[in-house]
Amino acid sequence: MNKIPLLALSIFLFICCNSPKNQEELNHIDSLISVVDSLHNELIVLNIDTINFQIDETSESLKVLRGYAPKTNRAAYLKTLDYCGDVNKQLGKFMSKYQHFQKELSLSGEQLKSLRYDAENNLLKDSVLIKYLADEQKILTTLDLNLRANKHKLIEKQEFYKDVREEIMSLTDSIRSLDKNKIEIK
Repeated sequence: MNKIPLLALSIFLFICCNSPKNQEELNHIDSLISVVDSLHNELIVLNIDTINFQIDETSESLKVLRGYAPKTNRAAYLKTLDYCGDVNKQLGKFMSKYQHFQKELSLSGEQLKSLRYDAENNLLKDSVLIKYLADEQKILTTLDLNLRANKHKLIEKQEFYKDVREEIMSLTDSIRSLDKNKIEIK
């Protein structure tokens, strides 16, 4: 006799946990988890080694260029110094943002997995769950827009660097080849 109320309670809880409304929320959580995975994949596709190499290369060139005071062709020197400094600064900013994107995506992924667990087990009121989902949706939308904008800027800056790299490296190499007694390279 005691098994019937327990069976009835189990069936009731199963029906409540698998209600269409709960399933809609679970589907919404799953779609947001897919967005996190998609954005994470966009970050993985970026060639961070190339970006770090370009940062290192421009940093080294800046050290050489800043340690040189040309007596002639100063305008070309300043232009090259400006190009090199701009590329270095922009790539460095991107790497900082890249780390921020990784951290935010990781936090969102963890939050969504926790929300999914809570939704599956009816641990949150519907209103609270909906608020959390709306917050995560907003965060992911902002991350997506920022990632796309910054990725576009990165591509533009890398293309610019490809165009001016030869000029930067040529001047850097010629400065290095000068007699070190005549100039101080810092």
